[in-house]
Amino acid sequence: MREYLKENGIEVLGEVSIDGAGNNVILIHSPSGIPIEFISFEPNSLHRKSKGKFLSENRISRRIHHAGLYCSEMVDNDPFYSGILGFKEQWRYPEDHQKKVQVNYLSLPECIENIELYASADVNAIHLCLLSDDMQETIYKLKERSGGNLLSKPYIGKGKRWLLSLENPDGTKLEFTEAHAIK
Repeated sequence: MREYLKENGIEVLGEVSIDGAGNNVILIHSPSGIPIEFISFEPNSLHRKSKGKFLSENRISRRIHHAGLYCSEMVDNDPFYSGILGFKEQWRYPEDHQKKVQVNYLSLPECIENIELYASADVNAIHLCLLSDDMQETIYKLKERSGGNLLSKPYIGKGKRWLLSLENPDGTKLEFTEAHAIK
């Protein structure tokens, strides 16, 4: 991967390093400056050894829906994500290809998780979105566990799905979305 990225004009920062869990890591920055790590989960790493051991039956979500990434400008067939990294457009807003894209969901082949690429003035808008089978049930569980903290209100997003956006006091953002669009 390191050589492939270099061949495609991407600056790879430093050599392959080993993280604290024992995985091989290379670091690059997207054209918008987002640090991106490519991690090879090694057989003896802490991640491989602990895989599946700490998943509670009481977890609120069972899978990631997408990672929302900031970019400085939205373009069709983004040369970095679509060209070099090989992501394919899954959905876009607006859906009309004659209009400038504002939000683009991109996926890798043979992968159900995706990235949500969007231009934003807030470089801290990067977030993780977890899948919810039932938004109302998710809200009830979050309220039970919130320690009395208020939650934001859910809303219907551009993809016609229920969304719940949360922000921790440290600025970390998290989102929940239902798997199906509303009718």
